Amino acid sequence: MNPEFGMAEQIFFTRADGTVYLIEHRDHDREGTRTGRRFTRFAESGSSDYPNAGSMYRTWFDEVRTQGPSYLILDSKFSAIHFTDYQNDDVLKFHVVHVEHVGNPVTGTLIKSRGLFLLRQDRWDGVICLTDRNRADLSARFGPANNRFVISNIVPRQRSLPAWSRRSRTRGVMVARMSEVKDIPMVLRIIKQAHEHFPSVTLDIYGGGHGAGGDGSPQGRAGAERHRHSARGNTRGSSPFQ
Repeated sequence: MNPEFGMAEQIFFTRADGTVYLIEHRDHDREGTRTGRRFTRFAESGSSDYPNAGSMYRTWFDEVRTQGPSYLILDSKFSAIHFTDYQNDDVLKFHVVHVEHVGNPVTGTLIKSRGLFLLRQDRWDGVICLTDRNRADLSARFGPANNRFVISNIVPRQRSLPAWSRRSRTRGVMVARMSEVKDIPMVLRIIKQAHEHFPSVTLDIYGGGHGAGGDGSPQGRAGAERHRHSARGNTRGSSPFQ
């Protein structure tokens, strides 16, 4: 623990028998902001040091993958950062793009976490888009490429959208995982305010996780439940098809 900032400088990961298999070393600047992470991994053959998480992930992947051709399919933008520059003749890399890439629609500035991948799409064997429009957007911004493919979500699809006359203007639907970053309690507070003026307003939430409280703690779950009941919000589970 850093005595000046109260920040953890090392985090130990242990096996069931109490032995350490990984140490995460955290670096901080003078203001206490974390500036980097280094790792030390322990195995029967000895210890290994890694200058960053990406180096450790790539080494781990090479250790666990099968001999011969392997297929690496990533749908995490953060994982894609670590594997964009990874090259191996026996590995085919695919990245599933399911989020927008423009951070500012006015200036066209790229989202920071997407920039590395987007500017190096040629380093991937396949860039998987969910829709034709998504692929067209990438081609319009970055030029044509022969490694972009469209594979939509494997779920039942309607032949056409419901008529506007059949849609309810007072029913909202939110699809998001139950985690702190989604700030579901804030959404429920908004629905509560709308419900106070328009009693027919409701919200259905589809998503898995610990709960709308985000951290899974009893306090978080209790707070989320209070918001949910007072806001006319309904949690429907992780899938509308189950």
